[in-house]
Amino acid sequence: MSKKKKLILEWEDDTSENYILGIVSSSSHLSFVHFLNSTDYFNFERDAEFEVESNSDKSYFISFTNNDTEGNNSYRLIKNKGTKGILSKEFKGLDYILIPSPENLEPILSVKEMLFKQKFVQAIIEIEIQKISDKIRNLLYF
Repeated sequence: MSKKKKLILEWEDDTSENYILGIVSSSSHLSFVHFLNSTDYFNFERDAEFEVESNSDKSYFISFTNNDTEGNNSYRLIKNKGTKGILSKEFKGLDYILIPSPENLEPILSVKEMLFKQKFVQAIIEIEIQKISDKIRNLLYF
């Protein structure tokens, strides 16, 4: 005999602070950012490289920031492949990580819908911040 199991789902309202987006795109970071900037929604600018230190090794990741002070929509876009591999095994298979600032007025899931319609985007994955390891969450400033 097989035992029956009961699945209980708890529903919480989605808020923009709960997610970051993992993006799959075969384009180079320059083409991808240029394309995003042409959507009239983003205005990404190159940041200093995102530095990750593990043990005695450092890896650097290309990073961009979108600061929209008028609409209060700030994002950070990090290329997932750095000088020594990917940012985290939690992001395996992703090309970019889009991180909204906590005070964003635009819900990240609306941004997901807009991005998914773009020709340079093959897939978008919602990543719950609570499911990311503490080490990576702290690294990404959550």
